Amino acid sequence: MENIPRILPKRCKAVIKKSAWEPHPIFRFVQEMGKISEIEMMRVFNNGIGMILVVNKNEVEEIIGRIKGMGENAYHIGWIETREEKEDPVQFIE
Repeated sequence: MENIPRILPKRCKAVIKKSAWEPHPIFRFVQEMGKISEIEMMRVFNNGIGMILVVNKNEVEEIIGRIKGMGENAYHIGWIETREEKEDPVQFIE
């Protein structure tokens, strides 16, 4: 998820809802065996999210439908908000 700030204007942050998808069990295994923090797992492995699209909120359902129609998994995992100067560009919520 460390690539997200590269595409956002400095005044924006991505709010990612961790419960929006179920990571493959291998990620839990790697985290436990390596004693890796949850934040580090998200930063390095994205917990199974292979690609993130930032789209107009009015088009989310249509785009998810198209992706699923191609046989891929797709999840609405978050949104973009205004960012305060000292806030992180990516915020994870439950």
